[in-house]
Amino acid sequence: VRGGDEQGWSDRKVWFLLGFVAFCDVHANFLSIVAFSKTSVASVMLLDCFTIPLVLLGSIFFLGCRYRAVHFCSALIALVGFGIILYADVVLQSGEGGGES
Repeated sequence: VRGGDEQGWSDRKVWFLLGFVAFCDVHANFLSIVAFSKTSVASVMLLDCFTIPLVLLGSIFFLGCRYRAVHFCSALIALVGFGIILYADVVLQSGEGGGES
């Protein structure tokens, strides 16, 4: 059916939605680049590792998605990576500031 479908999605609504998603994607990429220029690589990697579990939980609660055990295991692996990077970042920070008094 041209001009819409059974759910009431007109072509105009779809294009506005896609435009909004594209706008958010461009700004997220821009903010990632700004984050790399303003902080250490380890801190940005912390955000990257934490994104996967947060998106998984957000899609469960807000979108009602259902996942298999392998998806939760993958999110757990991302959280383990988060913990390792966090530990390494703390050790690096204490090692850099420890010599100066």
